[in-house]
Amino acid sequence: MKKIFRSGFLALCFAFVLALSPRAVEYDWQTLYKGEIRTLLSDGDPHYLLLADIDLDGTPELFGGSGPLSPLVPLATCSNGKLMELSLAPGSQTPTSVLQNLRLSFNSETGETLLTCEGNDPAGGYALWELSMENGQLLCRKRFAYQENGNSTSYFMWKSGQLATVSGSEYRTAMDRFWEGFATQNDTLTAQSFFSGGYRSQDVDKFLQSYSPAPVLALPTQVSVTINGSPLSLGVYNIDGNNYFKLRDLAAALNGTNKQYNVGWDNMTRQVSIERGKPYQPVAGEISLPLGTTPTLGRQPKDALSLDGRTVDTQKYNIGGNNYFKLRDLAELLNFQVLWDNSSRTIRIDTTKSYSQS
Repeated sequence: MKKIFRSGFLALCFAFVLALSPRAVEYDWQTLYKGEIRTLLSDGDPHYLLLADIDLDGTPELFGGSGPLSPLVPLATCSNGKLMELSLAPGSQTPTSVLQNLRLSFNSETGETLLTCEGNDPAGGYALWELSMENGQLLCRKRFAYQENGNSTSYFMWKSGQLATVSGSEYRTAMDRFWEGFATQNDTLTAQSFFSGGYRSQDVDKFLQSYSPAPVLALPTQVSVTINGSPLSLGVYNIDGNNYFKLRDLAAALNGTNKQYNVGWDNMTRQVSIERGKPYQPVAGEISLPLGTTPTLGRQPKDALSLDGRTVDTQKYNIGGNNYFKLRDLAELLNFQVLWDNSSRTIRIDTTKSYSQS
């Protein structure tokens, strides 16, 4: 199933409550998976492990098999700093080793994403599988396949809830319709490694660190925002239940308050810089356009952020050429209060009060 987010009002409100509610102690996915992998490798048997972010939420899912050519069993996923078992959705097929060829396609007009992998079919011939997450479970479905038998070719496609035999013309027409409007993204989506001889911490660390963050789905959301009681309009993206603000938009909004800051770029260190207490200086030609309603893709930039000359760790994404930062990270760095007012559905920023997780 092609993946698209058409978030309704209640769903968005719930997301904002999660994004602005008190945060419990959370663990990063690398730490959680390392413990899971340690248990898995303790049997001393060979294991092939693969990481892939199927739901495009910024955290990869963990898969495992007995070898690079074996079926891959979904093992675990992480959400809100908690490790959870990952199981197959009803009717799902077990992913094959071609999962390592995972590719992402995106329709910029509709905001739909498509995760597919293709390669040799264990049943014979060549096949294309589509993957998605359905209610926290993995759904893997063979959408297209063909087998060459001497001078003839048999074609198959998912039709009416099953893999059915079709003609070559119907196969090609359906394939064209399947890809219509989608552009393949040139991102590396998986990391994989083969382990034998038990658990070695350095080998597991190397595997986990080899994963390059995949693009995430960013949902534009129109919410009310106030700063020190004054309403203003700011474009906000919601990514995995968290609110992300454009760094320069927030700088302009906070200008003249006791938490104002300027934004710069240090070309020598390749860092975006924040200078607290300095008036914000807009960039020539800078225009903050409405976000619209269509989901888009965000990517983690490689450049770091410096705060008054000190490199700091923050969650950020580059969306449409602009850096968007998690609001709570910025509130903590700049030390201002951020609250969610459920009665008026408003994000309230108060620069006269200190940041608090509660």
